[in-house]
Amino acid sequence: MENGYWQRQLRVDLTERKISIEPIEEDDLRRFVGGSGLASKILLDEVPGKIDPYGPDNIAIFATGPFQGPPIPGGAKFSIVGISPLTGTFGDTAAGADWGPSLKDAGYDIIVN
Repeated sequence: MENGYWQRQLRVDLTERKISIEPIEEDDLRRFVGGSGLASKILLDEVPGKIDPYGPDNIAIFATGPFQGPPIPGGAKFSIVGISPLTGTFGDTAAGADWGPSLKDAGYDIIVN
């Protein structure tokens, strides 16, 4: 893991019951630092305009930043991003505990479904 990233995302298609591993561009890691930044870019690129937050076009993105994994205070935070059912617009939340470092230990930076 160089510079805090594996440069890999796990794509999970729940409808088709398939998974794939995709690279994350190094330029994106530099431009959109952290889980929230990277997830925001994915959301902007992949979700078409105004959608039903409960519909099939919405995606949920679980994303870590460069500080998940090493023993850094506050480094266990990760972001969950998607279109919010409450507002119908961008929704972002952060959580902590072992999940973010565990995703890094598994060799991924992001899960997209």
